[in-house]
Amino acid sequence: FVPWPSPKQEPLSLLQSVLRRSAVERRVALAALSRLHPMELRSVSAFDRPRLEEEHCACVDALLQEPGAADLGGGLGDKGRRAELLRLCLVCRWNAFASGLFLHQSIFNHAPSRRANADKAALRAGGTLTSVVRATRHIAQGQEVLICYAQPAELIPAACSRHLDHFDFTSEAERHSEWDAPPRSASEAGAAEADELTLTLEAGAREAVRRAARAGPGGGVDEAACAAVLRELVRELGERHLAVARVRRELLAAIRLQLEESGAPPSAPSLLALLESALELWRTQRALLGPLHPNCAESLHEVGASIGGLLARAPRALFARYPGVWDTPAAASHAQRHALELHRGIAALYS
Repeated sequence: FVPWPSPKQEPLSLLQSVLRRSAVERRVALAALSRLHPMELRSVSAFDRPRLEEEHCACVDALLQEPGAADLGGGLGDKGRRAELLRLCLVCRWNAFASGLFLHQSIFNHAPSRRANADKAALRAGGTLTSVVRATRHIAQGQEVLICYAQPAELIPAACSRHLDHFDFTSEAERHSEWDAPPRSASEAGAAEADELTLTLEAGAREAVRRAARAGPGGGVDEAACAAVLRELVRELGERHLAVARVRRELLAAIRLQLEESGAPPSAPSLLALLESALELWRTQRALLGPLHPNCAESLHEVGASIGGLLARAPRALFARYPGVWDTPAAASHAQRHALELHRGIAALYS
């Protein structure tokens, strides 16, 4: 793993950190980088190469001044070193994630979240960040292991395509399924216009739920406002749409942040909003990613914790919200235990 040395996340600082390592560490890192896309500059489009050379010219010039650059180029002199440094710049640009360049994860090819059969994760233990790839579905002998480079998993195709430009990929996600159908108000629009409208609706809803998570009494959750935002988005897109799931994830994160900052016990509106969003997000994740995906474990923990909090602080609010389902202490307690047992069972698969 090679972390970004600076917040700018530019190839220059990352490659400088590699070239300034000891001779042994530098050779090991460069050997690992030689196996990442693009493995050769001739695999880069002839149409794109002049533009890429111009974009990274200053970076290559700076890296040539590093003593470690003498190890590059295979004895081909300055021209060979420049070509290899350009390739390394593209390796960083097309393979690095937000936290840095994971040499292990970068070997795996991408697939849309609904077709990926493995999960990438960065786990921290004892101060050490470790790159882990974990199977989330059965993988037959000889079948390729695929991870989804686009995160979160609920990205709609248009957003996924923009994200994958960073990795030099072309998105070929299935279109107009129950997960990413165009808005009802875009029935006469073309695919591109419908995508833009969906992105606009999602962005507006995400911003609205962030505000609503702090607009209630005492800076808490305005549950009515959150419900109104989600109700309108569901009316436009449908309950299982990826954009709706993304907004629910945004609401969960906003409520968690608000609770952490306040330090106060969660109110009934906060717990109800957490429960409803976590429950619906889990239902979408279960169908989209498979029931044993680690994302499902996270949402199930949120479901169980929210039910437990409501039973302890506002049981009547829980019973009123879910009549005929969790309207008695016994039924709600059973649901809480079941959600947490499922969470522990799925989490144990990846521990």
